[in-house]
Amino acid sequence: MKNKKAFPKKGFTLSEILITISIIGFVAAVTIPAMVMDYLRTQFITGAKTTYSIGNNVFKKINADNECDNDLKCTNLFNAGTTSQTLGDAVVAYFKVAQNCGTQTDKNCWPAQTNDNFDGTSGTNTNFNTSSYYYKFQAVDGKTYAIHNYAEDYVANCGNNGSTGALGSNSFMTQVCGVIIVDINGYRAPNTKGKDTFIFYITNGKGPLLYPSGGIDDNMSSINNYWNMGGRNFCNKATNPDGKYCTGRLMENSWEMDYY
Repeated sequence: MKNKKAFPKKGFTLSEILITISIIGFVAAVTIPAMVMDYLRTQFITGAKTTYSIGNNVFKKINADNECDNDLKCTNLFNAGTTSQTLGDAVVAYFKVAQNCGTQTDKNCWPAQTNDNFDGTSGTNTNFNTSSYYYKFQAVDGKTYAIHNYAEDYVANCGNNGSTGALGSNSFMTQVCGVIIVDINGYRAPNTKGKDTFIFYITNGKGPLLYPSGGIDDNMSSINNYWNMGGRNFCNKATNPDGKYCTGRLMENSWEMDYY
C-alpha cells in the first residue's frame, strides 16, 4: 500500500476562502446593480413602446367604429362642450379595466406622486390622483392612464396648433386634440416622468396618432418643447432633467433610453 502520509489531503486555507468570498462580493456589488438597471431600462422601454402601439390602435378603432376616415374630429369626441369625462368614457371602452375613477379625485387610480425629474432629483411632483382635470383609470395589465380633452380649456375640435413647423418635423401637431399620460407599471416605483411615465399628445390631420411630448414638432402652448432644440438638450442630467421631454427623446433615438 502507498503511504497515505506521502499524499496529504489538499484544501483551501481560511484566508484563501475569505479572499475568494471578498472577490465574489466585490464583483457582485459592481455587476448586480448594473444588471438590475439594464433590466429595468428594458422593461420601461418595452412598456413605452407597447403603450404607444396600444394608444394608436385604440384611436384607429374609435375612428373605424364611428365610420370616420382617419379624422378624429368626425368622431365628435372633441366638439365644443365635450369634456375629459366624455373622451375618457369613449377611450376606456377599448380597455380591460381593473379600476375606473373617471375625473373623480383621490380614488387611487394613480400613484400618489409623480416626480417630474427623470433622474430622481428634487423637482415639481405632480399628483394626478387629486386632479379632476384628468380622466383616470387602471388597465388590468397594471398600466395607469390619465387623459385630458383640450376642448375643455383650449380650442375645441382638435383646433390647437402645437406644431413647430421645423424642418423634418412633418408637422404632426397642427391639430392637437388632447393628451394621454401613462405610468407603465402603475403604482410601483419609480413613478417618474421619462422612466416609467410617458406623455403623448392625441393629434389629428395625418391620421389618429399619439405624438411624444418633447418631440421635434412639440410647440404646445406656443413654447418650443423640442428636447434637443438649439442644443439645449432637455431630458439631460447635466442641463435639464425634466422628464416631460423624455418621451420625444426616447422615440427619436429609436427607443434607446440613453439619458440615464
